[in-house]
Amino acid sequence: MAGVAECQQGNGHCFCKPNICGQKCSACREGYFNLESGNYFGCKGCHCDIGGSVGPLCEETTGSCQCRNNIGGPACSDPAQGYYIPDLHHLKYELEEGTTLNGRPVRFGYSPLEFENFSWRGYAQMSPIQNKVKVTIHVREGKLYLFHVILRYINSGSTTVLGKITAFQPRKRGTEQTKQIIFGPTQEPTFVTVPHHSFGEPFVLSPHVWSLIIEAEDVLLDYLVLLPSSYYEAPILQYTVSDPCTYSPAPEQVGQNCFLYKYLPVEQYSFVSGEDALCKLDNNLPRPCPVEQIFPTVPKLVLCSGRYVEVQLVIPVPQPGRYVLLMEYANEDTPQTIEVSVSTPQKVPRLGTLMIYTCKYSFLCRGIVVDSQNRLAAFELDTEGRVQFTAGLDRFFLYKVYLVPYEQFTVEFLEPKVHCISTHGTLSLNSSSCVPSRYQKISQSVVLEEGQLLHIAPDLPLTQAISIPPEGSLPASAPRPPTLLDTSAKLIFLRAPQTAVVLNGHIQSPGRYAFILHCYQPGHATFPVEVLINGGRIWQGQANATFCPHGYGCRNLVVAENQIILDITENDLSVIIRVPEDRHLWVDYILVVPESIYGSNYLSEEPLDKSYDFISSCGVNGFYISPVTSSRFCQDSAISISLFYNGAEPCHCHEAGAVSSQCEPFGGQCTCKSNIIGRECSRCATGYWGFPNCRSCDCGFRLCDEVTGQCICPPRTVRPECVVCEPQTFGCHPLVGCEDCNCSSSGIQDQTEPGCNIESGQCQCKPNIVGRQCDLCAPGYYGYPNCRACDCHEAGTKPSICHPITGECHCKENVEGARCDQCHLGTFSLDASNPKGCTKCFCFGATDRCHSAEKYRVEFTDMSGWTLLSGDRQGASTSVSLEDETVHADLRQFPDAFQELYWHAPSSYLGDQVSSYAGYLKYELHSDIQRGDVFIPMESRADVILKGNQMSIMFVEESYPAPGEVYKG
Repeated sequence: MAGVAECQQGNGHCFCKPNICGQKCSACREGYFNLESGNYFGCKGCHCDIGGSVGPLCEETTGSCQCRNNIGGPACSDPAQGYYIPDLHHLKYELEEGTTLNGRPVRFGYSPLEFENFSWRGYAQMSPIQNKVKVTIHVREGKLYLFHVILRYINSGSTTVLGKITAFQPRKRGTEQTKQIIFGPTQEPTFVTVPHHSFGEPFVLSPHVWSLIIEAEDVLLDYLVLLPSSYYEAPILQYTVSDPCTYSPAPEQVGQNCFLYKYLPVEQYSFVSGEDALCKLDNNLPRPCPVEQIFPTVPKLVLCSGRYVEVQLVIPVPQPGRYVLLMEYANEDTPQTIEVSVSTPQKVPRLGTLMIYTCKYSFLCRGIVVDSQNRLAAFELDTEGRVQFTAGLDRFFLYKVYLVPYEQFTVEFLEPKVHCISTHGTLSLNSSSCVPSRYQKISQSVVLEEGQLLHIAPDLPLTQAISIPPEGSLPASAPRPPTLLDTSAKLIFLRAPQTAVVLNGHIQSPGRYAFILHCYQPGHATFPVEVLINGGRIWQGQANATFCPHGYGCRNLVVAENQIILDITENDLSVIIRVPEDRHLWVDYILVVPESIYGSNYLSEEPLDKSYDFISSCGVNGFYISPVTSSRFCQDSAISISLFYNGAEPCHCHEAGAVSSQCEPFGGQCTCKSNIIGRECSRCATGYWGFPNCRSCDCGFRLCDEVTGQCICPPRTVRPECVVCEPQTFGCHPLVGCEDCNCSSSGIQDQTEPGCNIESGQCQCKPNIVGRQCDLCAPGYYGYPNCRACDCHEAGTKPSICHPITGECHCKENVEGARCDQCHLGTFSLDASNPKGCTKCFCFGATDRCHSAEKYRVEFTDMSGWTLLSGDRQGASTSVSLEDETVHADLRQFPDAFQELYWHAPSSYLGDQVSSYAGYLKYELHSDIQRGDVFIPMESRADVILKGNQMSIMFVEESYPAPGEVYKG
C-alpha cells in the first residue's frame, strides 16, 4: 500500500493495495488481473462477459476470460469465426408465410415504397378482405414459457387501429389466450408490443405447436416476434463492478459503472494547502506555483511541473514530536518517485521518497513519505516543518500535505474505501451521482433492527448487562452518518454516554446461525465492537467495525470464541452491542443467517442490477437493438443476454446466394448478392426468379414463378391478361388471385345483380342489414332477414343493443329491465354516455339507495402551479398562457435518455375530492418536435397516476397522439 514495505505486527501480513491479496501482496484478488507496481489499486478488473464467459475469473497475466463454445475475444463477447450472436428478435415469424383462416395463402405487398426495408418476401396487407392471418409457431423446451409478442407494422392512417391476437393449441381446448393490439399512427415501420404495457399478463406458451391469429384492418404487418421473459425482464444483467471512477474516461469506459472512493478523515491534523506552495525552477527564485482545477469535485490543485522543479511548503507543528508526511495528489502521467526533504529549525534535514502513482480518478490519491528501506519515515519536528519536494522531469498535481502524529498513524489512512457505485466521468461526489446498492437478505434469515438503549458502565462486563433493563425507545433526532445514501435506513447511533444497545428478535427454530452486523462507520480506523448473544446459551464475542464510508453501510461478521457459526438453543433471541467510549457507530441491524445458507457473499453488496436500465432504455421499440443506432449499453446488454441463453450459432451463409461465408457478428445477416433475400441469402426477392442468378420477372404487373420465370395467372382472374377479377369475385392479388363475393341472396337489394364491389367485396345490402356479405342485422335490429327494430331503451343498452335472433335487450352493467330502462339497486342516474349506464351510490356505507341530486356540477380548471418533473424530480421550465388556458414546457434541456416526464398538479387539485365523485378528470396534450426529429412510439406507461391513502391508481391510455396533434383524455 503506497509503497510502504511494512507488515501487520500480529500476523506478518503486508499491507496490500485494494485489489491485491496474499500475505506478501503477491497475487491479484479473484476477478482481477495484471499485478502492476505502478497501479494505485494493484490490479485491473477482469470484465468477463456475463453471457459469453464460463465465470467471472480471468487469466492472471493477460486478463483473458474462459469462454463458452464458439465464443471468443478477451471478454468472451465476440462470436468465433463463422458464427454469430442471435439478436433478441431471432424468434421471428414472417406473416406473409402464414395463411388465412380457410387455409389460403396470405395477401401480401412487396413494394419498398409502401413499406421500407420489409423483411423476407413482403408484408401482410390487413384489410376488410383479409382481416385475419394465422401463423404456426413451435415453442421449444426451456425453463420459462412466458412471452411478449412484437409486431413490426405501418399504420399510415391518422387514427389508432385496434386489433387483437389469439394464441391457441390446435385440437386442444382451454388453451386460448386473447389480447388487444394497439397500432398507433406511424409513417415509418415500427414495433408494437403485446401486451401493450409492462404490467400486462404475458402469453403463457408451453412447449408445443401453437397457432397465432392476428386480427386487424388497415395496417401493414411485416413479421411477428416471440420475446421470452428472459429477454424483456433481463434477470441475468447483474454486474460486478471493479474499476475506480475516472474523471476523464476512455471511449470504452463511457457510461460504464465504477466505484467512487473515500478515505479515513485526516482533517483533524495539521496541514498545508498546495496553493501556499512555492515552486523553484532551475536556479530561479521561488514563486507561487501555477494552479489548475482538473475536475470540479476538488478545489484547485497546484501543478508541479518542469525540469528539476523544487516545491517548498511550511507546515505548522501543533506540538513537538514524531510525525509522518501524508500527501493528497492527482497525476495524469506515468508513475514517478520524488525526493522529499523535511526539516525543522536548528536540525539537519531528513530525506525520504514519495511514490506518485498514475491517478486520474474522480477522487484524489494519497501517498506517504518512506525512508531508504521503504519503511514509514518518522520526522522529529518542533515548531514548524519545512518540506521540499524535488522532481526531475515529473509532472503531478498537489492538493494538501498533512502532518500525522506517528503514534496515531495507521495504514488505513492510505487505503481508499468504496463510498458508492457511480459512472465513469462523474464530476460530483454527492449522492446524485451514486447508484443504489443492495445487500443480500433472504426469507430464511432473521433481521434484528428494533433496538433499545442500555446504560451500562464502560468497565462492566457485558455478561452482567443481561440483567439490566433497557432505557426505552431510541431518541427521535439522532445524528445521521455524513456519508449516508440510504435515506430509508433506521439507524441506532451509539456514542458516549450511550454506547450500548440491545436488539431482540425471534427465530423459527433453534439451530446453528451466523450473526452479521450491518453498520455505518465513516469516522475512525478499525475498532472492535463488543457483541453478546443470548439465545439459550451466552456467546460473547466481537465484530470489527472497519472504516466504512459506504453510502449503504458495511457488513461485519461476529466472531465468538473463535467461531462464526453459533449454537442457538431457544427461539427468543437478544443481542447486545457496545462500542468503546472514544468511538461512535451507527447500527442498522443484525442479520441472523442459518448455517445451511450462509456464505461469504452475505458480507459484500450484491452485483449491480442493470435489468431496469435495460428495460427502460432499450425496450422502447420492442427491444429491437440496432447495431448502428442503439446505445453501446443496449448493444452490450443484448449481446450478453443472447450469449447466455443461445450461445453462438453458425452463419450458414448460402454458398451460392451469399457473397462470402461470413455474417454479421450480431444478428447473423449474411451479405447477399443482388436481388437475393433472407438471413442466409437463400431465395430470390419477390418479383425475381432463377436463384442464385435472380432476374426480374418479365410479366408487367404480374409475378412469375421463382424457379422457371413463367408468368403467374392467379386464381379467378380473367385470362389472358390475368389482372382483372372474374364476375362475382373481388380483390385481385398477383399471387392469391380473387375472392368470391358470396353475397347472401336474402340480404341483398337486387338478386339479379349478386355481384360486389371489385375492391372491397361489399355487397349491396337491404335497409337494416349489414356485413360484407349482407348476412347480419344492423345493431338495434333482429330476426334476419326481416330485421325488425328492437324494443330497447338505447341509453341503457350496450352497442349491440339486442340479440340478433331473439331481440332480447343487452343491458349495460348497472342497468336492468326488459327494455334496459332502470338502474340496478345501489346505482342512479341512467346516462347514455356512461359505459355502465348508471353510477354507483356513494353514501359511505350508510345506505345503498340513492337518487340524482338537484344540485349540478361545474367544471374546474386551474393552470397555475403545474410543474413538469422527471423521475429524479428534475424540473423543466414552464410558462402559462392564460388566454388559451395552457401550460407549456421546453424539453430541449433534457437529455434523450429521459423517457418519463409527468405534470404534477398544483394544490388546488389535491386533497379531498369526494365532491367530484363520478365526475371526470379531463386533459389535453399537445407536443411539437423539431425538424429532423424522428418520432418513435414508446412502450405504454401510466398516463395519469393518482396517489393517496397509501395507494396509487394508474390510468393507461389505449393510444397516443402523433406529434402536432391535440389529444383529449
